[in-house]
Amino acid sequence: MSDVRDEMEHHRLMRPPVPIEPDGPVEPSTLRLVEEIIAMLNFCMSGTLIYPLGHPAVSLAVTRAMEVLTPFLNIHSGLTITFEHQELLYQRELLLESSYLGLQFYQYFTERGVYQLTFAKGLTEDELTSLIFIFRHSGREKKLKYTELTELLLQRNVAHISLGGERKTLTSQSGSRYMIAKSLYERGAKELESAALNSVDLDRFDVGMVKPVVGELIVNLMDDSSVLMSISSVKSYDNYLFSHCMNVCILSLCFAIYLKMDPKILVDIGIGTLLHDIGKVKIPLEILHKPTTLNEKEWRIIRNHPVEGVKMMMNSKYATELPFLIVYTHHWRQMGQEGYPVSRRKITQNPIVSMVSVCDCYDAMTTNRPYNKLFLPSAAIESIKKLAGVHYDPQIVSFFSNMMGIYPIGTLVKLNSGEICIVLRHNPDQSFRPHVKVIQDEKGKIVEDIIIYDLTEKDDQEKEYLRSIESIVEPSAIPFNPWDCL
Repeated sequence: MSDVRDEMEHHRLMRPPVPIEPDGPVEPSTLRLVEEIIAMLNFCMSGTLIYPLGHPAVSLAVTRAMEVLTPFLNIHSGLTITFEHQELLYQRELLLESSYLGLQFYQYFTERGVYQLTFAKGLTEDELTSLIFIFRHSGREKKLKYTELTELLLQRNVAHISLGGERKTLTSQSGSRYMIAKSLYERGAKELESAALNSVDLDRFDVGMVKPVVGELIVNLMDDSSVLMSISSVKSYDNYLFSHCMNVCILSLCFAIYLKMDPKILVDIGIGTLLHDIGKVKIPLEILHKPTTLNEKEWRIIRNHPVEGVKMMMNSKYATELPFLIVYTHHWRQMGQEGYPVSRRKITQNPIVSMVSVCDCYDAMTTNRPYNKLFLPSAAIESIKKLAGVHYDPQIVSFFSNMMGIYPIGTLVKLNSGEICIVLRHNPDQSFRPHVKVIQDEKGKIVEDIIIYDLTEKDDQEKEYLRSIESIVEPSAIPFNPWDCL
């Protein structure tokens, strides 16, 4: 039976070998063994600066390093060492903390732009020697960088060692706010997809793999939520599951920030919403993407995805109580009506999960899928309002409607000037007058230049508004993809 693994297998071929480490607490004995491996590797690396590569001392160092590495790789399927903030980490646990040896090993790699070192099961002595050879020729006078080192590893057919470059953060990226947010969104969706691919094989999801993405989303949203909100309005059916998870995560975090919730809880909300539908990776694609009405048996499989999601998160030390609650109960309804998984008791939904449920519904309604009626953003909100008190908490629906505004971000509007625009940002004091980007002029021509109007602007002399919204526009009325103009 086909599943998500078949759809995403090509991504596995594009990635270097990445071992799947145990996600529970790391045993102290394991950490000590990793520290011993690092000490042996450091000796191999530094030895080549003293002796030529063929010197017996170097060969002996490589042999001894392999004697420690090989059994470890056989048991754990691999080893990944990460370099962050002057420290070495294994499974996000500190190694050789504040030691000279650790700092020396850290600098040896990071000064060459390498911030992650991975050894996969099957490593050979020749491959380790090749790594040392490459680094020897990236000596102190001419330090080759990450991309060059990676290319040299490929040229020497090193299949069980991979290097990772520095993880780009929001502060280090160049370009406009939109490009930064777009890059973060795309990378987050890909990392979620990659982690999901690994989880299919292991029946376990490594929550730690997506935690950094959540952190960056929070920083970006707290700085300016409108940019990522506009990105999330671009709907992708081809990669619906993962883009939907990203969208619900962004909406829910925006909602929490709008309500001025305690920042300490944002990470848990982000993790829970990013993974709220992760159990769907266990659903066969012919059911998940079925364009016609599902039969009862297929519906039972679909309705089981919260249970599968919780099972996949078990034994992950980064999955706390709230993410579990979000994953398991996001399809519960107000006072337990018509929700699933079915509970024998009538349980009131957690208020935070109620927030997530509304965001989940809104994103699903505003996405065009074969079996789903597409709603305009404003129409989706009106539809959700009708379900207040039945499916959703009325107060939460009211707050959500206020946050989204009269014209939610991503809405297409026609101005009284005849121009077609897309809503980019709200004006908190004047919800009828958002910031908009022109995508089509009054003659129907696509506008390639960046023209943004603040609809609160007035004529200095007449004190009249320069432009106003005349009507909402159906996306199907535009002969091109309007979101490409973002």
